[in-house]
Amino acid sequence: MIWVVGATGLVGSELVRQCRNRNIPVLTDRIDIRTMDAVSSFGRDKSIRTIINCAAVTNVDAAEEERRRAWETNCCGAENLACLAREKNALFIHLSTDYVFSGTYGVALHEEDQPNPCNYYGETKLAGERAIAQQRGRYYIVRTSWVYGMAKNGFIRSIVAKAAAGTAYAVNTQWGGATNAADLCDALLHIVKTPDAPYGIYHVCNPGAVTRYMLAEMGCGFAREAGLIDHYEPIIPVGDDYFSVRAPRPSWSYLSPHRFEKAFSHPIPSCQDSLKQFMYELCEAGKKL
Repeated sequence: MIWVVGATGLVGSELVRQCRNRNIPVLTDRIDIRTMDAVSSFGRDKSIRTIINCAAVTNVDAAEEERRRAWETNCCGAENLACLAREKNALFIHLSTDYVFSGTYGVALHEEDQPNPCNYYGETKLAGERAIAQQRGRYYIVRTSWVYGMAKNGFIRSIVAKAAAGTAYAVNTQWGGATNAADLCDALLHIVKTPDAPYGIYHVCNPGAVTRYMLAEMGCGFAREAGLIDHYEPIIPVGDDYFSVRAPRPSWSYLSPHRFEKAFSHPIPSCQDSLKQFMYELCEAGKKL
């Protein structure tokens, strides 16, 4: 039995879909993970073999203003779930973020690189990672980045829709790695069925460093090719300071997935290939941008 925590979110809903397609028993109950009493009460009598935590306060700017909620969810909640997993000898998989890094390296970031968050969201996620490690249970921390998917209208779908309707702007000074939620969830379930891989931290994203401007241009091209849109206006590249945001973003946060691919013998599709596939699937599913 897999308990997917945060089952209604972008990643969680895709993970539940893939579990059900593979006939994997899954729990999707929603509880307040910020309190250990609630976590223990829910999980005590259930036959949970794996907990996958997709729950988090992920709005980077909101985390700056709602610091208590962000800390209690991203750090305390992660620790509570890790504690339950250890008590039940269950496998614990936790999603983290590229924003644990400050983004000053300019080269692909590896698991052993020193974290240095530049915003409060990143601080809470890093604290969650460390709290999990202190439990010394059976855990995998999976850092990922710039996730998009079928379940919700995120950056990719919204920027393509804007470009199809008129003028659109995208930042060209922040580099990272885009991640298709379908590929991320496939990787998470591969972890579940690979019990002999070393525990610890792994990076998972679609290989290929891009800026949001580059990603937007690729997305528009593939959307037109797939038949989602008829035309689009060229996207205008802008700098970090064009949009008014409360929390700073790292200028470079591209995660190398090499360690994961090697440890689990599971190659991840490239950014370009996965984005193209996503647009075709979006069209086939009759989804709107």
